[in-house]
Amino acid sequence: MVREMLKIVGIVILLGAALVVGADADGTLRLGGIGIGTSILDVVKMLGPPDVVQTTDYGHFWQWAQARGLDREILTDDDLVVKSILVAPAQPASTAQPPELPVLGDPIDEATRSATASGAVSVHRGGDTWSVWRWNGGVLVLEMKSSLVVRLRAFDEATATSRGYFGPVAAAPEHHAPILEKQYVPAFVPDGSGNVIVRVEVDARGKATNARVVVSSGDREIDRFEIDSMSNSTFAPASCAGVPCAGVYLDDGGVSR
Repeated sequence: MVREMLKIVGIVILLGAALVVGADADGTLRLGGIGIGTSILDVVKMLGPPDVVQTTDYGHFWQWAQARGLDREILTDDDLVVKSILVAPAQPASTAQPPELPVLGDPIDEATRSATASGAVSVHRGGDTWSVWRWNGGVLVLEMKSSLVVRLRAFDEATATSRGYFGPVAAAPEHHAPILEKQYVPAFVPDGSGNVIVRVEVDARGKATNARVVVSSGDREIDRFEIDSMSNSTFAPASCAGVPCAGVYLDDGGVSR
């Protein structure tokens, strides 16, 4: 009996440690089941296709609304690596929580104690609206409203710095992402319907040089249709410090009927 009790205690301690650090054994910082520095395709495997995908000047925006009781917003780089994560309740009355730090809806004082117990180290606080923490090799931001935690954000160090969480926004060349100017519609439209996400590499002249499926519609003909469309569409190129440069555009398209 004593041996069994000790075994149970040991399991509880190990599980508690995994929860407290909010990271995998390899040190990956996680929030809402998503790892900073991991591929967005891992998130697609976990949650299914996203509700929204959009290319912005800050990166590629992915959103899952009301997935397992939580809204998740993710920003990736051109290689589809996760750079930032936002987690919020899907509905005002939702009780769903990110398992790594279940403090949504908590008073800020209580959330502060939980963050400290998890090993997070307070950096500074932006009045009554947010507080910044260093957490397992990354950065955690608690966003507040009426003294309650309403959203959580996780960043890698570089992204948090570029957003000004550690002081003035770092000086960097101004970057603008490619823009789809005119979409080519192939003459042959396949039967059926479905959405596909295509990654398009755009050169400094605005020409698509490579297009590939990153999230399939499940229909090979629809995937081919969208690849053909993006490969022959017209883009405004990305710009780096005011000079045209190569960039990446994510297309969330397909066929709807």
